[in-house]
Amino acid sequence: MASGDLEVPLLLSVPERGSVRSGLAEALRAAVLDGRYGAGEAIPSSRVLAQQLGVSRGSVVAAVDQLVGEGYLVAHPRAAVTVAADGVVVPLRSRVERAESAVVPAPVRLDLRPGRPDTRDLDGPEWRAAWRPALSAPPSELPSAAGHAGLRAQVAEQLRRSRGIDVEAEDVLVTSGTADAVALLVRAAAAALGRSVRVAVEDPGYPAVRRRLSAEGHEVVGVPVDADGIDLDALATSGADVVIVTPSHQYPTGGRLALAARLELVRRAATERLLVIEDDYDSEFRYVGAPLPALASLDGGGGVAHVGSFSKTVSPWLRVAYLALPPSSWLHAAVRGVDAERDASVSGPTQEALAAFMAGGGFRRHLTRSRRRYAHRRGLVRDFSEGIEWGSARGLDGGLHVVLGLPAPLSAVAVVAALAAEGLLVAPLDDYALADRAEEEALVLGYGSASDLELTTALSTIDRTVRAMLGGGPGVRGIPGG
Repeated sequence: MASGDLEVPLLLSVPERGSVRSGLAEALRAAVLDGRYGAGEAIPSSRVLAQQLGVSRGSVVAAVDQLVGEGYLVAHPRAAVTVAADGVVVPLRSRVERAESAVVPAPVRLDLRPGRPDTRDLDGPEWRAAWRPALSAPPSELPSAAGHAGLRAQVAEQLRRSRGIDVEAEDVLVTSGTADAVALLVRAAAAALGRSVRVAVEDPGYPAVRRRLSAEGHEVVGVPVDADGIDLDALATSGADVVIVTPSHQYPTGGRLALAARLELVRRAATERLLVIEDDYDSEFRYVGAPLPALASLDGGGGVAHVGSFSKTVSPWLRVAYLALPPSSWLHAAVRGVDAERDASVSGPTQEALAAFMAGGGFRRHLTRSRRRYAHRRGLVRDFSEGIEWGSARGLDGGLHVVLGLPAPLSAVAVVAALAAEGLLVAPLDDYALADRAEEEALVLGYGSASDLELTTALSTIDRTVRAMLGGGPGVRGIPGG
C-alpha cells in the first residue's frame, strides 16, 4: 500500500479487545467519521501506522482494505489511500455537539431501489482472466439457442451441489433474464396443453414478469401473499394452469415458504398438472436459519421448473439467467420445441467467460465474499430498524433488500418523492402490486450496491425525512435529532 510517510499525531488507538485487524478498522472508521481525517485527505502509510501503533503491517493492510470495501477510504494505484471525497463522508460529531448544533447530513446521491448488487469485487484477476479466452478468436458458428455447453454444465453442477436439484447439463437452458425464462416456460405450457393458459403470480410480486406475460397475451391473475409467501388457499381457487413463486425470499415482501407449504405445492404440481415455476430468487443470500430445500429438489413428478439468475450473484449487466427442467416433466418436449424456435439470447463471449469464472472457482469465492459483505450491511439496516420509533422492517432474513413500513398518515409515494428530492431513490411497495389492489404504505429499500458509509448516511436521510413529514419528533434512539 503506497502512501506518504505522514506522522500519526496519536489520532488512533487500537481497542484491546478483539482482533488487531478489526480493532484497527474500528479506529480508522471512527477517525474518518468524526472528522479527524478529512474528505480527500491521505491517511498514513501502512508502514508508518504499523510502526507507531505497534502492530503488524499485514493487519494494517487488511484493515485498510476493509474500509476501502466499506466506502470510507479510496485506494489509488501507486499513490496514497485517501478518505472518500466530499459529499460522501459526513462527519458524525459527538452527541453533545450534535445536540448543540442541528447537523443536517449532506444530500445522498444514491439509488437504493432493489435489484442492485455490489459489483466492485469483480474488478479482480479471476474475473479478467475468465474473459481473456472468451474474447480471443471467436468461433465461426452461431451460439446454440440452448446456451453454451460449458455454462450449462456449470449451472447443473451448481444446482446439484447447492440446491440438491438432480439435473444434467442438457436439462438446463440459458436465457437473457428471469422474465425471458418464465415466458419460455409459459409458452411451452400453452403449446403442451393446446390452449391459452392462466398464470398465477404473487401479489405483490415481480412487475417485469407480469408485464412480459401480459404483453405476450397470457391471462395473469394475482394471488395474495402473507408473511410466509403465497397463499395456497387463494391459489387453489384461482383456476391457474401455471403459478410463479419465489419460495426462498418472496419478492418483494421477503417471506419464506414453509416446508409444509412447499410439499403441498409439489403435490399439487404432481396430481393436478399445475406447472409450478420456482423463481429461486435470493436463495444464495440467507442470514437467519438454514436454507429450506428447493421445490425442484422435492419434485418427483416433473411438475416444477426451476429458474435462476446471475443478476444478483454476479451482475445484472450480464443479462444471464437459466431454467432447469428434468426429462420426466410433461413439459420437457414442449420446452424443447419452443427453444428450437428462438435465437441465442445471450452473447457467446459472456456465456464462455461466466462458465470459465465458475469452473475456476472464482464464482464460488466471489459468492462467499459477497455473503459476508451483504450480511454486514443487513446488520446495519437491522440496527437502524430497531432504533427508529416510527416504523418496522421485514424481509431481513435473506436477500438484498428490506421492506420498511411507514406510519399513518404518511403516503409511501410522498415519502419516495421527498427522498428523491434529496437525491436518494427508493421504491414504494405499491409499485409491486397489481393495479386493482392497494398495498400497505411501505418503502422497498435495497442495500446491496451501497457502501457501508453510503448506506448509513442514506438511512439517516430516510429517518430525518420521515420525521420531518410527521412533524418532527425523536430520531434513531441513542442519536439526538437522528
